[in-house]
Amino acid sequence: MSRAAFAISIFHAFGHQWPCQVIYHPRKALGFGLSDGEGAERLWHSISRLIAYGRVAGFYVHMYNLDSQLNFANDEGLFKLGAWLRRKVLACEAKANEAEQTLADCGVAEEVLYSQWQAQIQAQTAPLPRQGRNKAKAAVEELLRLRKSKEMLREKVLHLRDLIIDPSTPNWDVAMLELELQSAKESLLKTENRVKKKERTLGASSTDAVWHLVNSAYLNKQMNALALLTRIRERLQSRKFELDCLECSYRKQRSDQRINEHTQDSVKRREPGIAALARKYNSYCVEMGRLIAQRKAPRNAIAPKTIDMDHLFSLDVDNDIWLDIGLGYDDIEGEAPLRWLRDDNRYLLGERKAMQEWFSEEWRIVATALNTNSRSVLYQLKIRQEQLLRLFVTWERAIVGVPMVENAELEWGPSEQDIIHARNELEAGNGIEYSDDNIYDVEFEAEADDLLTEHLDSLRIVQNYQDLNSLDSLQL
Repeated sequence: MSRAAFAISIFHAFGHQWPCQVIYHPRKALGFGLSDGEGAERLWHSISRLIAYGRVAGFYVHMYNLDSQLNFANDEGLFKLGAWLRRKVLACEAKANEAEQTLADCGVAEEVLYSQWQAQIQAQTAPLPRQGRNKAKAAVEELLRLRKSKEMLREKVLHLRDLIIDPSTPNWDVAMLELELQSAKESLLKTENRVKKKERTLGASSTDAVWHLVNSAYLNKQMNALALLTRIRERLQSRKFELDCLECSYRKQRSDQRINEHTQDSVKRREPGIAALARKYNSYCVEMGRLIAQRKAPRNAIAPKTIDMDHLFSLDVDNDIWLDIGLGYDDIEGEAPLRWLRDDNRYLLGERKAMQEWFSEEWRIVATALNTNSRSVLYQLKIRQEQLLRLFVTWERAIVGVPMVENAELEWGPSEQDIIHARNELEAGNGIEYSDDNIYDVEFEAEADDLLTEHLDSLRIVQNYQDLNSLDSLQL
């Protein structure tokens, strides 16, 4: 490994943005081991005291001081080499054991994890889409090319099937043809999904001729608007990350304060550029709406929503800037979602953990707040505590059989005596009525309409809430 490659990765460790770190960070690159730039950081720190003096010293004096300081650091490091080596070996063994344990608990093959990481790098370092005058023409030509590839792959699959079922085909050739057929089917499926995605983006069906879309003004503006929106999101995210570093800095030294001031000034200088992109995007949206009104757009076209300039830099979760309505569709019917979206058990376990964490926190807060001398506040807190106990007993029977997250040591909060008292109240008919476990029908849950089930659950929650209020009024 060259010294230039090592130096680039070391100095990219923590100072650069995330797309740069995923490639050059030493902990994320092969061949660097546990290198973290500690030696370089210690070297800069050891000679940082010479910065102020070096500004007024002459060239030769400055070089003499640097050489003396570096020689002293080398001599000192030589005596500490044994302790440094022992510390690094112990740290290496601890990291290796931790990594092996994490991989064992994960249950996913290393090859799959590595392929997923490569996919992350490819996705996060992909160049942003650019605007162009011939975006519509390029998209139409790509769709035609994909359609042609789909037809060729379909013919190949049919040809391989004919060869496999042909009695004159040797057995050893049949085995090879079956492997080739499987690969051809996978390629055909991927190409069909890409064709569907491109057709949805262009607003065309599988039987439509798309040559009339080559000079479509609406399609050209739609693709340029999507490129602009992607670029605006990326710049707003970078701006937010930079401001987060400034908001988390307290009691900085003067040198660090200067860096923060420089970062804040650079962020403010980029704000007019982001606003100009947003205004240009809004103009595209207005023109697309006008073309839809003039019937110069594809069927069922929807004009995208404009960006609210007053809340452009807020970057909230529910901001309209995250919506791609009217700019194409990424989801394809029949296409498998990403791997991290397919594991329903992981999300259900997360919901189970979040439910218990919420309850334990609510119980802890109420128990802490009970240490008050105000009788009115104490009365309300007692009511809240009883509501939580009834909620716990209701949940207790419903989540029987639902597994808990491994290595979780979180407790619900109530004592065994409080739980038994709440159970007795429910058995006496003073609580919420809940359904019997034997009534649960797996087939009905699998085939039931989602909207109907959600509506029934909402009615049940409202009824339970009314029962709680009526019970509290009786206690008053």
